Amino acid sequence: MSEVMSLSEDVKKVLNVSKEIVENCDQYKGIYQKYINAKRKNSLNKLKPWEKERGEKYEKFIEDIKNLINKHGFSEDSMKAFIEPCGIAEAIAATITFKPTQLRRIFHQIKTIKQEVKSADSLRSVEVSLIKILPLLAYSKGRGLISEDFYELSKALISKVRESLKKEDFDKFVDMFEAIVAYHRYYNPKES
Repeated sequence: MSEVMSLSEDVKKVLNVSKEIVENCDQYKGIYQKYINAKRKNSLNKLKPWEKERGEKYEKFIEDIKNLINKHGFSEDSMKAFIEPCGIAEAIAATITFKPTQLRRIFHQIKTIKQEVKSADSLRSVEVSLIKILPLLAYSKGRGLISEDFYELSKALISKVRESLKKEDFDKFVDMFEAIVAYHRYYNPKES
């Protein structure tokens, strides 16, 4: 029972912040990357107080999502929290500042692996393909093509799939990623 309560509390905490981020997405868009860059340069004092506050809140949000994934995996409650309106995927997508082409590039890799998984005996046989996404993410992050939060969240999700090596967890991972792509398209209807 305490495990269920813990999951419920973890989900509720993340969803409360997700809702705030979605409702105020213009104030959060790009803030986390700006916050992380300032933090790396030891120049947080150069940020406006509201930028620092939102950056810290978003950093905590990402940590809470990673903890939710690490603690509860791809449970039904985690999935609901991720894909529902004003949920995790929408909050992430609403704040993405990088180009949709980067998101589609990564999603294309995931969809290719999904096709491999359909014909594979187990997820272990396509684990190398899954691991190949990590250098692609690192390269994109290193070039500034994707944001720190997206990179960290993607790494956590892939790590959890690799830990379980269950096809159903991989399918849920694909659903989560697909939700981010869909919400991102909603917030960015035209690619510039």
